[in-house]
Amino acid sequence: MGRWTAAGVVTFAGLAAAALTGVLSPLPALGLRFALVVVGVGSVIVGIRRHRPDRVRPWLLLLVGLLSSLIGDGVVLAAFLRGSLTATVPLDAWLTAFGGLLFLCGVLDATGHLRRSDLGGLLDAVVIALATGTVVWSVLVIPSAAPGWVGGSVETAGSLQILLFAALIALMARAYGLLPPGRRSSAGLATSALACATVAFLLGALVDAGGAVPYTGARASFGAAANLLIGAAALHPSMRWLTEPATVGTEPLTGARTLRLGAALLAPPAILLWSLFADHPISLVAVAGAWFLLVPSVLARLYLLGRDHAAAERRTDATERRLAALVAHTGDVLLLVRVGPDGPTIEYASPAAQALLGRDPEGLVGTSVRDLVTPSTRDVLDRVLVTARDRLTTADVRAVDADGHPRWVQVVGDRYVGDGAQDALVVTLRDVTQRKVEEQRWVEAALRDPGTGLANRRAIEDHLRATLSVDDPGGVPLAVLMCDLDDFKAINDEHGHAEGDAVLREVAARLRGAVRRSDVVGRLGGDEFVVLCPLDDGREALDQVASRIVADLAAPFVVRDLEVRLGCSVGAALSGPGGHDARELLHAADLALYRAKAAGKSRVVWSDDLEPPDVS
Repeated sequence: MGRWTAAGVVTFAGLAAAALTGVLSPLPALGLRFALVVVGVGSVIVGIRRHRPDRVRPWLLLLVGLLSSLIGDGVVLAAFLRGSLTATVPLDAWLTAFGGLLFLCGVLDATGHLRRSDLGGLLDAVVIALATGTVVWSVLVIPSAAPGWVGGSVETAGSLQILLFAALIALMARAYGLLPPGRRSSAGLATSALACATVAFLLGALVDAGGAVPYTGARASFGAAANLLIGAAALHPSMRWLTEPATVGTEPLTGARTLRLGAALLAPPAILLWSLFADHPISLVAVAGAWFLLVPSVLARLYLLGRDHAAAERRTDATERRLAALVAHTGDVLLLVRVGPDGPTIEYASPAAQALLGRDPEGLVGTSVRDLVTPSTRDVLDRVLVTARDRLTTADVRAVDADGHPRWVQVVGDRYVGDGAQDALVVTLRDVTQRKVEEQRWVEAALRDPGTGLANRRAIEDHLRATLSVDDPGGVPLAVLMCDLDDFKAINDEHGHAEGDAVLREVAARLRGAVRRSDVVGRLGGDEFVVLCPLDDGREALDQVASRIVADLAAPFVVRDLEVRLGCSVGAALSGPGGHDARELLHAADLALYRAKAAGKSRVVWSDDLEPPDVS
């Protein structure tokens, strides 16, 4: 069954029946009204049993209040059956006032936060009840009912009722506003019920003042509707949340709120002036009593608002001081950047700018954030600033300190929402130089041969691919010199691997000394080395480099007091106009090396030699 099934039936069908009481003759109208009140009482009982709220006492108080109203209607019906009913029944008035008092107790108990953490809300209800209740009673009811009501017990009960109704509506409206949107249905029905009860009471007072029967017509319809809506509020599942305390925030002391409190305070004097100029009777006791209660209530409410305002200011100041301390002690540079026609301009810089960049934070205000990074990484910073307008983004850039020394920083950009400006960004700069150094160290370790410190096979192949992939027909060709040590295995076999590793390190040093500054030396593995040579000085220069390698490695090695004699064979290959990929060029040089060794070792053979040595 839907959550609105039971409550909806009682609400819509019951309201239709309540409207019917306004057009029936007195006896059927009173009978139907009595039956509808019984339905309201039964609905509250069913709602309590079905939904089982954690705190049932508030709903029991509302139930007893409905029973008081039911008894009052029974008294009226009995009086009508005994004879002609032409005036208000005093007992019904007092029973209705007692029912309103029980409603007030139930609402106060249901919305417990109004008695504890929301004293301001309770004072608002008191002020609203005293101001509006006094105005309605003095301006609308008393002039119509005078002189019979003024000073009588009916007037006392009636004035108490109108004050209770006004306070109840204010409290329920407050509770409705504090509840989450999905849990307001029951509170809304209860507030509507109180509004209907207020209208019914006013109509009854006016009808009675005119000498007609006050328990029929529109008054009867609104009275029945009030009782039915209380029952519908109890039937709705959200009735459980009406008894739960809600979160009450700090309320600001605004000019509009101060004017409303001032207007409420002026209500009794305004009524006195109105009575003098309009020549209408009023109840001086009611006006004086309202004034006597309004003054301390308004003053207390102003005191609470002022106290909340001062407390909010203290909390704001404390929060700002904590934030300022955090910003001052963090190592990250925080920048507020405004993106305008003149580019990204710094509007605020945190104190960390002095430590990280060696720049005065105040001196950075009004300058461009692009001036803080090197020209080579400004495009990266610009992309961060553009993307940060939609989402948080990060990147690494090179910042420049006051002495012109670059350092790596991580830049974090995010949209600034402090004042709703769409063109403001929060930019954070964090020193990541050490991380970059570690990353570079790991990259170099991955591309270096651990035994000799030369580039390893992966680095050589990456360098070849990067060089050969350049689409430049007029570019400089690249030569690969594949070098293999002659008779190196005997050193490992006779003297051990430790001496062999020492010899390889010496070979690496001699290779570095034999090549040009633009050449790249690497070790492919074992006793195989490679030299990458750009052909920028002609083929003869490459021949000289290759011959120098063979000659330098042919000289004796003295390693750990051990004299070692080695030789070196070189196979060379040159990238042609048609292009090669890295592996093809290495393979061509490797084939040339094989031919050099087959021809007698310690020599240089090019892959394009027309008359290769005999390898048979």
